[in-house]
Parts: sequence; structure tokens; C-alpha cells
Amino acid sequence: MGRPEESKFGLISGAASLYSANKVRKLGKEFEGLTNSIQSGLNANLDAIQTVADLQVATMSGIYQLNSELQRVSESQWEVYKFFENRHQEQQRLGDLKLLLRNIKKEVDKIEHLSVDYLEYATYMAEKLKDTFDAMDVRIEHFKMLSVQEIDWAEEIIDSVELLFATLYSKLGD
Repeated sequence: MGRPEESKFGLISGAASLYSANKVRKLGKEFEGLTNSIQSGLNANLDAIQTVADLQVATMSGIYQLNSELQRVSESQWEVYKFFENRHQEQQRLGDLKLLLRNIKKEVDKIEHLSVDYLEYATYMAEKLKDTFDAMDVRIEHFKMLSVQEIDWAEEIIDSVELLFATLYSKLGD
């Protein structure tokens, strides 16, 4: 007996099966390539995410350092502000003392002028001025920040109060 003859349908079916098997094999290879492509895409995305995370950490670190630097600058700026504020207040005090001395000089001049006609009253006023001056504890040391010329002027006025009272009081005894 011999081998049965194959039908045409069987041959076509066998060829189609071989063709299908070949296509499935090629699809498997393409699917493997697609899987590898997807995996490399995922790896690239994970690398990018890691890079973004690193950038965020670096940014946060930079922001923290910037904040620290801003705090240091703010503190030094506050110290500079306080220095100038203190300097301004010192200048204000000196200005007030200068005005006080100027008013005292005017008062001394008034009392001297008044003493010509009203010696007793002028002596009383000179004594009150001297007492007020002593109570305020006005001393030449308060004017040490002034120029030498202004210090001399202040000393002259300070001395004039004591001298006025001494002069007028001695005239009362005459």
C-alpha cells in the first residue's frame, strides 16, 4: 500500500498553517521588540522622574540656602537701622541741648538787662535760673560731641549762669 494522496485542500491547509506559524513567530519577535521598546520607554521615564526628583531636592536646598542668606541680610540691615536710629537720637539730644543753651543765653541777657532797674528781682531770677540749671545737671561733658568752637560756646553759657548769680548777689550786699 502506498501513501495516501493528499488532497488539494490538505496541501493548501498545510501551507496556510506554515504561513500562519511563520507569521506568529514574526509577531512574537515584533512583540518582543515592542516589549523591549516599552521597557526602555519606562526606564527613560523613571530616569526622567529621578532627574526631576533630584532637581526638586536641589531647588529646595537652594531655596533653604537663599532663606538663610536673606535672614542674615535682614539681621545685618536691622543692625544698621538701629545704628543710624541711635545716631539720629544722639544728634537730636545734642540739638535739644544747643537750643537749651541758646534759651539760657537769652534768659541771662534778659536778667542782666532787668538788673539795671530791678536788682532784687533780677537776683531772684538769676538764683532760680541757677537752681534750675543745677537741677538739670547741665555740664560741659554733655557737649563733647560738638566741635571745639561749639564746646567753647557751651562752656561760656554754662559759666555765665553761675557768674550772673554771683555778680548780682554781690551787688545786693553793696
